[in-house]
Amino acid sequence: MQASTITLSVGDLIIDHINGVVGFLVEIEDYSKEGHLRIKCWRVFWVGEKIPAGDAYQSWTEIGLINIIEAGSFEHKPSRTMGVCP
Repeated sequence: MQASTITLSVGDLIIDHINGVVGFLVEIEDYSKEGHLRIKCWRVFWVGEKIPAGDAYQSWTEIGLINIIEAGSFEHKPSRTMGVCP
């Protein structure tokens, strides 16, 4: 299995074209334990018409997000490529 070239960062956008929603990577938490499997979870804030009230925040494992981006289900827009607001 080849290592991923995708690097996720706070401020990145995740676009779900199938459901017409956009996610904003808010923060990451590291649940890894020394000597155990690395588990990193992203808190994602979703916006779009199909997001039910109160369900805007979701947690995703980093590897889960990377896999779904690589599969083409989500599009990743790194914040460093979007420019700076005035």
